[in-house]
Amino acid sequence: MKNLFFLLAAAFGLFLSSCNRQPTACINTESLVFPVNSSVSFENCSEKGRYYEWDLGDGTQLSYSNTATVVHAYTQVGTYNINMCAFSRKEDKTSCSSINIEIVNLPVAEFNVDSLACANPCAVQFTNTSSFADEFLWDFGDGRSSTEENPSHTYTDAELYTVTLTASNTYYSSQTTVQISVIDPYPPTATFVAQNVGNFMPMGIQFENLSANATAFDWSFGDGFYSSEVDPYHVFYGSGSYTVELTVTNPYGEDSYTQYVSIPNAPSALRIDEIELLDFPPVDPNGTGWDADCDNSPADVFFSIANNTQVLFNSGFFSDIDAFPVWYQNSTGFPFTLTPLSNQYFISLFDQDDQSCQPNDLMIEFPFIPQNLVPTNGDPYPDSYVFSNSGFEFRVHLTWY
Repeated sequence: MKNLFFLLAAAFGLFLSSCNRQPTACINTESLVFPVNSSVSFENCSEKGRYYEWDLGDGTQLSYSNTATVVHAYTQVGTYNINMCAFSRKEDKTSCSSINIEIVNLPVAEFNVDSLACANPCAVQFTNTSSFADEFLWDFGDGRSSTEENPSHTYTDAELYTVTLTASNTYYSSQTTVQISVIDPYPPTATFVAQNVGNFMPMGIQFENLSANATAFDWSFGDGFYSSEVDPYHVFYGSGSYTVELTVTNPYGEDSYTQYVSIPNAPSALRIDEIELLDFPPVDPNGTGWDADCDNSPADVFFSIANNTQVLFNSGFFSDIDAFPVWYQNSTGFPFTLTPLSNQYFISLFDQDDQSCQPNDLMIEFPFIPQNLVPTNGDPYPDSYVFSNSGFEFRVHLTWY
């Protein structure tokens, strides 16, 4: 009996000893360099620890009873020593780990030019006002570059140039751009083309500016809206004819060009030209509802179109479906037209069965209002729309008029 007692005591002692293991401290970070004011994550990758004490190097001290990731923001530039100690259960065994991180300023690329528009040939002086950077790369937009801090550059062709400055320090970089217009010393010529994006009101038009030798652009769209962009996109929300005028200028004069755009009325009807069945849930060959025919042939699908008060079309039928997609088109009563567009309509799918063994079952109903399909950003009215829910999916092909 005494021997058993000593054996149990020894086993218990070993158990207690195993619960008070020597920890191994470990810290991981994604980098050793971080921008000032950014959040730095320290991963506690320690093993066998029970309790942890952190010193984040800026006076912040934390204690945790688990290996939680520590997130801390440093607001001052400098080098910080991060120290973490892991303690055993009895706190009589300790392991510490430390790393150094560098908190640095992000460079900010900035510059000024003595002229954003000048006559060809054009000499431009660039004044670098970047912060926290000691290396600079200039791309003048004409295939030439410089690493000077404050370069000058001469343009010899009349064009619009995009100048890019990349300012860097040891760890990070920053970019900024400015456009410089170099023109020949004579007045500009205004012209543009209008490309319809939409097909009904509200209708978007993309204007392509083909003017020559201009430095400023003033668009009037004839609907009370204006733009100073080079190639504007504009949405006309009313039908009718609009006078669009572009006036261009440079230091040597100005020129104007006018063009008329016609915006058609919004459609009053929607024609469903085709219905393309794309998918439906697996059928149950022995069940009710969505099932196979009585002779176990592939499923048949019947569809109808209705409004809130009556069925408008009920002759749609997809027979013995064994592959997708399946098309329904050019049948009696089809294509089918919906009007008015503000009404709510329903496209319903039924499981078509032999009435002698199973009734037809309504499987799913898709409500929709055609007016809700109309784009508001000037894009074309959709020529198709996909209905999808609960494993059922089909596409309707549309014509608006």
